[in-house]
Amino acid sequence: QGVEVMAIAGMGNNADTAWILRACGSFNFFDKINGMEFRELVALPRTKKFW
Repeated sequence: QGVEVMAIAGMGNNADTAWILRACGSFNFFDKINGMEFRELVALPRTKKFW
């Protein structure tokens, strides 16, 4: 069974864009990140800092 994982990563402290990576897989997200199949890569303008 596939599990859909969404992760938001910042492109640096001064970045104005947030990347959303959507992947599908039945494995651990962090252990199998290299074997992941990215179905969507969307760039969104960041209006709020997450950290």
